[in-house]
Amino acid sequence: MEFQLTRELIDQIMFGMENQDTEFVLDTEEPRVIKIQEISDQPDGTEEPDDRYIPLPEWRSVDGYNLMEKFVASLHNPIYREILRRILASGKGVFRQFKDALKEKKEIERLWYHFKEREMRSRVVEWYNLLRESWGLAHVGDPEGDETDALVLTDFTFSLTDPGEQVEISTESESVAPPESNTTSDVVLHFDEIGFMECMAEQPAHIVRFLLDRRRRLLTLPDAPTARILVARTPVNELAGFLWADLSELPDGRMVSCLNQIYVLPEFRGLGLARTLFTRFCSFAYEQKAETLLIEVPGAAAFLLGMFEAEGASPHSQLLQLDITDWYRENVELPV
Repeated sequence: MEFQLTRELIDQIMFGMENQDTEFVLDTEEPRVIKIQEISDQPDGTEEPDDRYIPLPEWRSVDGYNLMEKFVASLHNPIYREILRRILASGKGVFRQFKDALKEKKEIERLWYHFKEREMRSRVVEWYNLLRESWGLAHVGDPEGDETDALVLTDFTFSLTDPGEQVEISTESESVAPPESNTTSDVVLHFDEIGFMECMAEQPAHIVRFLLDRRRRLLTLPDAPTARILVARTPVNELAGFLWADLSELPDGRMVSCLNQIYVLPEFRGLGLARTLFTRFCSFAYEQKAETLLIEVPGAAAFLLGMFEAEGASPHSQLLQLDITDWYRENVELPV
């Protein structure tokens, strides 16, 4: 009855699990997945061991629904997370609506298929290990390991882009207003402002505007000779995100880089693009002989600190805010 769980066999088992119209079993002698009716079609007089054919791991419609719920809960993309949540709560034609919504954004669809495959493979391996226990054997891992986890990012391309080059932006995106011009320089400034506003959303509007204007006076523009812009594009060559930095030579000849902005369009968040843009730019900066990369993290973008620190970055400075009116009332004004 013992058999080896291979990649090909796992694929066969998952196919049989999902097929709700036909009952499949595992022929442990081959080993392969067959329709249960094929057993009854054996020539008369053929005797088979009682344990040759075993049922596949159970997979019902409710398991598929629970898997969709788990995927939505794990999805970092806020736009599609909410869209898919509404579909799951609708109660009518959920499976069809779910698939149709995913088809509208291929990157999220690919993420779903990779997630689904990983979860179902885990179910198969768990089932196989229960069988191994009954055989008196030790547990084993997935023969394919975690290879599927890294596949989504291969759907995107990354390249340094000239400030005057045209950048395609999806006309279907409703998450942000489009820039006036599609040159890389204008696109970067447009989404840099949006990203800064997102990070400072909890602050009063006049303070945010003041800080943005101050920031723009201190930064060199994206079309400056020292600017470097790394762009992430979708499989259809549309903008998914970018990293904007400066690479400058100091008077003593050493090179230093300043990271101005990492921005990923909302519909592509949660796929690891920000980290990939960052690590790829670090490799480029090293090749250009840069010794130091300086990073300013405004407002709510502090959630990126963990990512930067995981790559080895350490704190350099921090911007603090004090409410002067409250301070004066507490420290200067005398009580009435």
